Amino acid sequence: MANNTKYCTDLIITYNYYDDFFHESNLLHNIDLSIIDEEDKTPYVCDFLYKSELVGAFKLETFCPVTITDCIKELHDRMSECSEFAECMKIGCEKIFSEDDYCGLVLLFSYDYFFATHRCICEYLAEGRIKSETLAFLKNLLSK
Repeated sequence: MANNTKYCTDLIITYNYYDDFFHESNLLHNIDLSIIDEEDKTPYVCDFLYKSELVGAFKLETFCPVTITDCIKELHDRMSECSEFAECMKIGCEKIFSEDDYCGLVLLFSYDYFFATHRCICEYLAEGRIKSETLAFLKNLLSK
């Protein structure tokens, strides 16, 4: 399946590796973080990487929340085609007391979920499906 969206499927997300909050998920994926200096594990570094990677995912030049929102709107219809991912969007909107699955998708691009959401989107755009273990990982994050 061709990726004809404005979404960068070959971007590697790293911000979560620097954040101790995601320690459990990093261990789950056998990621050795001993190479990262403790001074690099600061909220500033993590926030900078998150914003930079979000910009990169949408192939933008700068971080602009309005433009990113527009990009998420464009991606919404495509990702709604995948019933399993649509279920994750529904879980997301329920977390913020909304009935609009678009709001759920916006939540999935938030700091806490973006690294897992990105994997799902990349798989879907590249292969037309999302692996069950990738979806399970995102659903596990959403359940916390």
